[in-house]
Amino acid sequence: MKVSKEKFVEVYTVELADRFANDPEYAYSASMTTPAALAEKMYNSLKAGTANKDGAAIRATLKKLGIKNTYKAIAEALNESNDLQVKETVTECYGGACTIAEDFQPIKSAPLELPKLPKITLSLKVECSNSDPVILYGPADVSKFLDFLREAPEENFIAIHVNARNEVIGMQEVSRGTLTSSLVHPREVFKAAILNNAHAVFLAHNHPSGSSLKPSIEDIDVTKQLIAGGELLGIRVIDHLIVSPFPGEFYSIREYYPELWSGN
Repeated sequence: MKVSKEKFVEVYTVELADRFANDPEYAYSASMTTPAALAEKMYNSLKAGTANKDGAAIRATLKKLGIKNTYKAIAEALNESNDLQVKETVTECYGGACTIAEDFQPIKSAPLELPKLPKITLSLKVECSNSDPVILYGPADVSKFLDFLREAPEENFIAIHVNARNEVIGMQEVSRGTLTSSLVHPREVFKAAILNNAHAVFLAHNHPSGSSLKPSIEDIDVTKQLIAGGELLGIRVIDHLIVSPFPGEFYSIREYYPELWSGN
């Protein structure tokens, strides 16, 4: 049996108006339109097979019009062409439980089973020290604190964690080898800093040859990237030092490239 658009809209509008009157929450959500406009929209969606056909108003409408509550039956009733073929799917029929509107009861789907994944626990290994707190007042203090790094035979990148008073609360060896953005990535630098509740970090690496302390283009790029990452995380990068094998020799990138910190 074919049902005209006018007939469908007429019946569905009555059902919607009744729902508007008895369901304030639904009426509020649909307050920017009218029952007639919603009815026409529902007609077009049902005709295309894209609507949810299981609401109270649509089920009552289908019952009054004598249309079976399946997408196939609805599409055949609303479309003018007799040659229309609509494929019923498991989703459309709720696992094969297609039935008429008056006794339609959708079958509840089984609970979603999530794949078994490993549980991850983050922890921070702390090597305790009974020494007095070390306070880093300036680049020279950082350089002195990093004297151990001068003896390293290869390039090492270090992150020093400090609290709001610039007291050292931890230190992390981020990488060994040539300094690159792939080895010194923000996630590697700030992971431990976050776990350690660091207020800020000092960055440092050594130039084992000692021939030059001037930062390379890669050094500057890595510094820019880490400053930006620290701003997002709320953990400031205070400075990035380069130390040589010789006592007292260091290079403060912040001192010579203050524009990198212009946003701080």
